[in-house]
Amino acid sequence: MIRPCFRLSMLASLMLAAALAAQAPKTNQKPPADTRKDAETKLLKAGTVTGELIQVDAEKKGIRIKVSITYAEPNQGAIQGLANAQRALADAQRRRDIQAIQNASRDIANHQRNLYTVKTEARELTFEAAEECPVRLSSPKEEFDDMGNPKKLTRKEIEEKRDKKDRLFPGEFSDLQPGQWVSVTLVRKKPVKPMKKEETLDENRPKMSKIVILASTPKK
Repeated sequence: MIRPCFRLSMLASLMLAAALAAQAPKTNQKPPADTRKDAETKLLKAGTVTGELIQVDAEKKGIRIKVSITYAEPNQGAIQGLANAQRALADAQRRRDIQAIQNASRDIANHQRNLYTVKTEARELTFEAAEECPVRLSSPKEEFDDMGNPKKLTRKEIEEKRDKKDRLFPGEFSDLQPGQWVSVTLVRKKPVKPMKKEETLDENRPKMSKIVILASTPKK
């Protein structure tokens, strides 16, 4: 009776080992976000960039704005740990070691959860205006009476000042001041291509076709 029981136990162990091996975590995990370079390229391809106005160059008709870029950065420690766990799993499967298969599978799952670190980084980007680059305001410019007091515009006066196309209010490049929250519409003659390894975001820069001043102070 001992030998049949032993055979049944071995068969059950082999079946369990095979089942655990089949359930081992897959290792072809995709990043939870774009890489830094891909995130920068998408920022340009989106056509609109919103951020805090840092600097204004009236002579070159250029501005510098601060934006946030979210990207995934590989975790080298987790990548090495995953490779080690994969080798341990293969060895455990070869030896049909149930406990070792469980341990290696658990290690693989843990390392996979930490393969990438999602980061948000502040970047300061410089843009120059195209030949035609109107400045628009989200609210009409403040007007004053003869006594220097702010005038309260009527609803009709406000509507008369709106641009007929974008429903915003006309502004001038001189209205741009550091600390404002702005939205910039970008334009380029050719579609944005993925940047080469040696390129930077500053070397692949479209020009501004429109600037909208959203707020006089940075958005919190």
